[in-house]
Amino acid sequence: MNLSDLHEQQYQFLHCVQKSQKQNLALDDGVLCSVPLNILAPKLTLKAAKELANLHDMYMPSKIPLQDAQILLQDHKCETCKDLLAAFRPYKVVSNTERQQTWYQKNKEKRAKHDKRRNLKIEYQESHKKSSQKHYWTKKDAKFPPDPPSADLCQKIVSAFCADTAPEVFEEAGCAVCGKLIPVCEMEELSDVENISLLKVDGVTRKARCKGSDPVRELRGPILAHDCSKVCSICIESLEKKKVPTLALANGLWVGKIPDELKDLTYAEQLLIARVHHNRCIIKVSSGMFKMRANAISFSNPMPKIYNILPFPIEEMDEVLAFIYTGPCIPTKADFEQTPLLVRRLKVSKALHWLKLNHVDYYDCEISENNLASYPEEGPSVVVDYHPSSLNKNPESTSVHDMEEEDGTTEGPCPFTVHGLTGEEFSTKTIKTIKAIALQHLTSEGKILAIGHAETPESIYGNPQLFPSMLPWLFPYGLGGIGQTEHKHKLSSMMHKRHLLMYYDKRFQKDPHFPLIMSK
Repeated sequence: MNLSDLHEQQYQFLHCVQKSQKQNLALDDGVLCSVPLNILAPKLTLKAAKELANLHDMYMPSKIPLQDAQILLQDHKCETCKDLLAAFRPYKVVSNTERQQTWYQKNKEKRAKHDKRRNLKIEYQESHKKSSQKHYWTKKDAKFPPDPPSADLCQKIVSAFCADTAPEVFEEAGCAVCGKLIPVCEMEELSDVENISLLKVDGVTRKARCKGSDPVRELRGPILAHDCSKVCSICIESLEKKKVPTLALANGLWVGKIPDELKDLTYAEQLLIARVHHNRCIIKVSSGMFKMRANAISFSNPMPKIYNILPFPIEEMDEVLAFIYTGPCIPTKADFEQTPLLVRRLKVSKALHWLKLNHVDYYDCEISENNLASYPEEGPSVVVDYHPSSLNKNPESTSVHDMEEEDGTTEGPCPFTVHGLTGEEFSTKTIKTIKAIALQHLTSEGKILAIGHAETPESIYGNPQLFPSMLPWLFPYGLGGIGQTEHKHKLSSMMHKRHLLMYYDKRFQKDPHFPLIMSK
């Protein structure tokens, strides 16, 4: 068919087909004709131009502009051109009036629903306005005091209270996948969860060694939280999509179970086994006639100190720790056993040897038996500054409703609270002012706090091994540190810290160091 036969009717281009396939093409009132590319190309859409380029075996970039695509087709000539036919169908040009009528017909039901919703909204607003006015007038004429609640209302209130305070509503358990404390009512059994095999990841766990000749091995099977048999809804949703949850232990967040050697360490014993000393502490133990309590003020070191030999010499203990004891009499051995300043030499030795075998940052740490022998078998490792006092209460901070003569406990370790200090020059400034000062310091090439690690210095930020070296009793294997490179843009430092505070065994919640250090 020639182009001269089409001048009385407008046609819409559909696609191109090969001459050998025109018999299989069903066109109602359509036509097939041979149209040169220089005439057809300026009329094509971008999608049609790309399809036509594929038929001509032409390369066309995916993000090419329409005008450039049309130019490429206009200038193209090949042996395939004569074997292709363009398919057209009649196209009727409609006026704006006809187009609007067609649109209204197609959207008749949709407009009816919209009008119905609008009418309902107007009715609701009017009824709400009337009811509020009615409530105002009834409240104005209300009787006071009101009648006592009926028996049915009392029963309803009690039943609702019992339902909202039932143990299964607020009881929490650890999620086996992420280790986070979650209400039991929002969890499912681990045996009912699918795609657990996705949690089999290498290089995340470590099996405890008992002696130096034991090989370094990882735990077998999926990486799950110890003694947890349920899974939270967030982890289930990710596993159903065949994705490892962001907060899953298999995503580099595994910290391992705390061994017996690192359990029940006192404050002073924790200082002796940590490779990084981050602060200095002044501890005050206040004793009455029967009860005892402890309080500490912790402030940052100008430069955190790294130790390659542990425990450090007993002479250096006075540089990081001070002990003040107040009470009606000089402290005895029984009193020292209740304080956080107690050092048990055998306990420290077992903890250090276990860390050297299992902690990834302690393999090159040297355990000094001479330094260890200089510490007492059981007792404080620093000089005790004794101040006589008849009470262990601070009168200025005592409530008028506090009728107890003494604070603290009579048995077991005394209550221990740690507080932090910041510079007085920053205590009265807003957060925006502090940020501006920090930015000015950095832009003027001011000094930045860094700690030595191996041969090159590393910043205290973005250092995943900093917390495991500071707090090895919380990270016994040195794994699961904050700021890992694989977590960048996926898990922020703040989100990671919040997750650790909700860990199912509550080790991070109860530790006096971690909440203080992580907020700095």
